[in-house]
Amino acid sequence: MLSKVYTAAISGINAYPVTVETDISHGLPAMYTVGLPSATIREARERVRSALINSGCDFPMQRITINLSPAAKRKEGSHFDLPMAIGILASNGSIESSNLKDAGFFGELSLDGRLIAVKGALPLAMGMKESGVRRVVFPAANAAEASMVNGLDIIPAYNLSEVVAYLMGKKKIIIYNNEKIVKNEDKFDMDFSDVAGQYAAKRAIMIAAAGGGHGIYLSGAPGSGKTMLARRIPTVMPELSYEEKLELTKIYSISGLLGENEPFIEKRPFRMPYHAVTPAALLGGGHIPKPGEISLAHCGVLFLDEFPEFDKKIIELLRQPMEEGEVSVERADGRVTYPASFMFVAAGNPCKCGYFGDSAHRCICSGNELRNYQSKLSGPIADRIDIQVIVEKAQAEELEMRGEIGAAENSARSATIENTGMGRSDCLRSSAAMREVVSYALDVQKDRYKNESDALLTNAKLTGRLVAKYCPLDSSGKELLRNAYEKLGISARAYEKVIKVARTIADIEGEENIRDFHIAEALGYRVLDRIYRN
Repeated sequence: MLSKVYTAAISGINAYPVTVETDISHGLPAMYTVGLPSATIREARERVRSALINSGCDFPMQRITINLSPAAKRKEGSHFDLPMAIGILASNGSIESSNLKDAGFFGELSLDGRLIAVKGALPLAMGMKESGVRRVVFPAANAAEASMVNGLDIIPAYNLSEVVAYLMGKKKIIIYNNEKIVKNEDKFDMDFSDVAGQYAAKRAIMIAAAGGGHGIYLSGAPGSGKTMLARRIPTVMPELSYEEKLELTKIYSISGLLGENEPFIEKRPFRMPYHAVTPAALLGGGHIPKPGEISLAHCGVLFLDEFPEFDKKIIELLRQPMEEGEVSVERADGRVTYPASFMFVAAGNPCKCGYFGDSAHRCICSGNELRNYQSKLSGPIADRIDIQVIVEKAQAEELEMRGEIGAAENSARSATIENTGMGRSDCLRSSAAMREVVSYALDVQKDRYKNESDALLTNAKLTGRLVAKYCPLDSSGKELLRNAYEKLGISARAYEKVIKVARTIADIEGEENIRDFHIAEALGYRVLDRIYRN
């Protein structure tokens, strides 16, 4: 007897429907799985057999053939255990096939029949919804994650016996009801009020976040506070939208980085890979492809500390993802694409010893050492970093006042756009105040680009045509930028990025038009271009 059970398989961060066709016929007892199954799926026959027997179900001593359709695509994952077991029971008449028509099944089986959580529950559930299925059985441990999908009934089960009783009408399982993403204020254990002084760096960071993710490079001597500043960037970024939470949770789900206590991602990620990271770990890939660090940083921050210490080949690999907001991994059986729209943040010392240009310490690097170290920040990469800023050490009096400033700022959160004026020091002392300015600027951009095809367009993502359309310059601004282009030797890409940063500065100021002083400040953020090219 032939039966059909519906499930799905993952490709990239999305899922496509798979039909598990099971046929039981006369012949020597054996179980065959076809349709390009992975080793994990081929081994399922032993798990399925033991789970059925230990759950009190009949296992047919006949020839069992299971086809995973479409057969031309390779299938990975242990979540096929449950649909294979249900297919066998439907084929031998233990379950009515009519009960399976509108249902999808996922779950790994232990030998005693317990259902074990699987990776990728959210994209699998979304794949089922897109294929028209409205009722999906998941291991109970995956129910909260899968319930993020609106319009889908999630049936949580603890073991195979429970699923069989449910399908036979002998037991009712209550549909999992998750309070869909309750909007809570993000709570962080760190704040920019912890950072003494550093107003120039804080201002640059606020501009980078307000533009929707301008790339930023923090250069400074050891102990100047570069890492401390970078770690606090997510505290000034706006809350994730529901759609962003869905996409991020999909990425973390298929990476196996979710747990029962954290079934979905609610905060913008901050990823900080070590400088010895491999290309596969950074970009994604591997024998069984999975997202890399740049995809895990999607909608958040990718921070590369001690940037010049990274292998130059690794650094150059970032060029395409930084431009396109996604990364493609080529495999023998096809291409897998992962989203990678992150705010790029890097930090590094100005030289190998760390004290080049520092007034309090003498640099001991030779000329060759200095050139070799600084050459890691190649022209193509530097061009893709919108804002470059030197981080100076805080003054002693600023360190002494830090506690007082933090207490005052935390007790007075309001920082209106009228009194911030391009990020004056009164709005740079706490994350709450900086975040208010960032949110204002992003709202301005959302309204400006509402008629464009990309609903998530921000200043940082503007292309050449859109820069010309939305970033017109007055005569003085054009002259200033022309002189900088000719005399400072900045590239055409850097020329365009200066305009985009100036557009963000104007937005923060509440200015409709870009003025020459906006251009002047944006040019000031090309400081490493001048230092490293001379």
